[in-house]
Amino acid sequence: DRMAEPKPKVPSTLRVTVLKAENLRLDPSNNPTSPQIRLRILTNPKLPKTDVAETTAKASTTSPEYNEEFTLAVPDANAAQLEVTIWDSREGEKGATSFMGE
Repeated sequence: DRMAEPKPKVPSTLRVTVLKAENLRLDPSNNPTSPQIRLRILTNPKLPKTDVAETTAKASTTSPEYNEEFTLAVPDANAAQLEVTIWDSREGEKGATSFMGE
């Protein structure tokens, strides 16, 4: 058996447009959240960490519309995944974010 040769790293970019989210859950007090979407490229742990792109937070809504575009650097297109997470980012409350889902 011959071992497969490793694929060469293929640096690239990825353009992502975040349009909207629908029917997000309410917060524990049964109030609408202030959702913000975060995008990150996951790669081989041996490569440098990638930047995080964030939408603006949309106040008090369960169905936010963003229409925001991002260009993300991809260190190795052969071994990359796009991580999309949603956070409740309360405006005016410094550091007050809570994970909502991915």
